[in-house]
Amino acid sequence: LWSETFVEEVRGSPVDVLIRNVLLEERAAEREFVSGGYRMQWKLDNARGWVFVSVSQNVIPTPYVPYLLDLVRAAFVDQYGTTGAEGRDVKTDGFKALFMTLLRKAEELEKTSRMGKARENVRDDSGRLSLGVEGSKGEVRSAQSTRGQEESGFGEGEDQALDPEEEVRRNRDQWILKQQKKKVDEKSSQRRDLAGSLKQKKGMSETAEATEENLDYSNAGPLGNFGDAEVQRAREIYLDATPNSYTLLDVTDDDDNQLDLDELADRAIQLANVSEDGTSGSKPHRRPANRVIGFFQGLAGRKDLSESDLEQPVGKFKENLIAKNVAAHIADKLCDSVNAQLQGKRMESMTTVSKTVRVAMEDALTRILTPRQGVDMIADIAAKKKLSDDPFVVVFCGVNGVGKSTSLAKICYFLQEHGFKVLLAACDTFRAGAVEQLRTHARCLNVEMYERGYGKDAASVANEAIRHARSRLMDVVLVDTAGRMQDNEPLMRALAKLVAVNKPDRVFFVGEALVGNEAVDQLTKFNQALIDHQPGNNPRTIDGIVLTKFDTIDDKVGAAVSMVYTTGQPIVFVGVGQTYMDLRKVDTTALVAALLK
Repeated sequence: LWSETFVEEVRGSPVDVLIRNVLLEERAAEREFVSGGYRMQWKLDNARGWVFVSVSQNVIPTPYVPYLLDLVRAAFVDQYGTTGAEGRDVKTDGFKALFMTLLRKAEELEKTSRMGKARENVRDDSGRLSLGVEGSKGEVRSAQSTRGQEESGFGEGEDQALDPEEEVRRNRDQWILKQQKKKVDEKSSQRRDLAGSLKQKKGMSETAEATEENLDYSNAGPLGNFGDAEVQRAREIYLDATPNSYTLLDVTDDDDNQLDLDELADRAIQLANVSEDGTSGSKPHRRPANRVIGFFQGLAGRKDLSESDLEQPVGKFKENLIAKNVAAHIADKLCDSVNAQLQGKRMESMTTVSKTVRVAMEDALTRILTPRQGVDMIADIAAKKKLSDDPFVVVFCGVNGVGKSTSLAKICYFLQEHGFKVLLAACDTFRAGAVEQLRTHARCLNVEMYERGYGKDAASVANEAIRHARSRLMDVVLVDTAGRMQDNEPLMRALAKLVAVNKPDRVFFVGEALVGNEAVDQLTKFNQALIDHQPGNNPRTIDGIVLTKFDTIDDKVGAAVSMVYTTGQPIVFVGVGQTYMDLRKVDTTALVAALLK
């Protein structure tokens, strides 16, 4: 609807990244998201479906942005939220001038808040925290900060108490001032040099008299006696017309207009409920004097949901999710996100708050469990087969005893049923009996297996198996790896090497549906190990999840939500029994119904 950019180019599409990885992944309650060197912060207006986003470089601190987002949201809603227009029909002409005023106000609010916190955390000479009132101005001041100000010559005569953060900020500001002064001095020197050269070009020395001949410019042409290069140099020095230069707060020269903008900005501060000490928050919700009135307002569809309305029903859903084996911290984030998306939203007619929360929770869980990309292995294998003779390679990894080899055999049977030629690669060269176990599966399934015994390098065995499959024109290679605990660094390095050397098409993590929170820890550390121990800037990570023993957990299916929420990767298959046929794709609708049961 509206945007303002202070740089010529932004790398990538950070707002698109925010939508994909935060808003669509039910992380809207988080304060910020960092990706590609940018920090993104946002505020929601649920009543109108608007999202206010700020994008800044991650290395540059922008503590005023939360205040700015609050003010911009309040002002934007105040200016355009009551027009009745929707979508791109909202006309936002003229908002820039108000925005620049809001930016100045946000910086002032942040500074006021920072100075207030600094006064509360001043330490006395003995190093103890000193909280109280000192002097007629009611401020506390430490001897160390006083001496620091006197030595630096900064803030002399002022009652300012500086915490370490403020001292760093002050030193940075001093350095910036020095650099600006240095640039000004250089600019002045350039101007003097240019003025002298221009005078010499006209035949006028520093002490030359302004004779009539020297001042005659009538035959000098449109540029006088100066060349194009000198004119361009003069423009660069005096006009400072560089592409990246901009004036941040020079929005209007009209005093009356600026007064109107200040009034609108002050109104935005009131609407955003930002106090003079810089604290901000949503406006307190006033309950109806009579609960019966509030109930009928909800039935009539004239009730805007507040935080207090949502607290109890959201809390009940959170307890239910934890009871269904969803990790506690993920249940917190999920419920906070639903809460953030419902605050300020108007209820539909003939409904209750609990039903509204349930619908929002159901939508949120469905979005989380719905894959962002296709998980149809059959289509992916067929597509690669048309493009090249290389086999489709899938690596299975996970901790000990979760059922990797059994899941691999089930997927092999599934692929055979669709007419693909499959090769099993026995790359678990660490555990005794692993090769024999896989050989038994290969004999039962009547497929070929490639093995080199024990004690060999797993990455080399996998590479040889892939070359063997290519020579035999086989369609798929399923690579079995050794089970390893997530904290076993040597084995994690070996797994990362296998993935980096052979570049598989898929890396599947096999985990148990029984373990709950432990599965999240396993998956997170496996994923991080692949990132840490692979060379290059684009390491391969886990592409999908296979959950085993899904038939043993009844409706406690929360591990699925925890694992998908943690990595953003989909559940490809679930194991529901001990035979080769007991493999299913995830039914998202049934899974969500079980979670909310």
